Amino acid sequence: MKTPRDLLLARHHPATPQLDAMRAQALAAAFPNTRAPRPATARIRDWWQELFWPARRAWLGLAAVWVVILGSQLARTERGHAEHFASVPAPVLQQLLREQLRLRAELLDDLAPARPVPRPSHLLDPRRSEISRPFPVA
Repeated sequence: MKTPRDLLLARHHPATPQLDAMRAQALAAAFPNTRAPRPATARIRDWWQELFWPARRAWLGLAAVWVVILGSQLARTERGHAEHFASVPAPVLQQLLREQLRLRAELLDDLAPARPVPRPSHLLDPRRSEISRPFPVA
């Protein structure tokens, strides 16, 4: 046996599509600014802007520093260093190296102690704690 509720639902069942259309119109009138789901590209763009936009001056400064570093690195070539060393004649370079070694030896001689200081005689005698005596066996 059907309940009164089942009878009412069966009687008004054909009106369901009309009620759904009225509900959609009412919601559209109440909330006109609702958006459709956004695609993934829009979410990525928003994330990118949220990450970089607040600190854009810092990021631009960092990019400028990198441009300067890369520019200076490209301006300096390895050939320039090789040409500098190739322009110095070999005998002059050998003389400079000999002079540098002589100066180094002079400086290191000043740092080394001249002679070890002899120990006083009272320090040469063994201390009581240093003397090892075997224990008598009983």
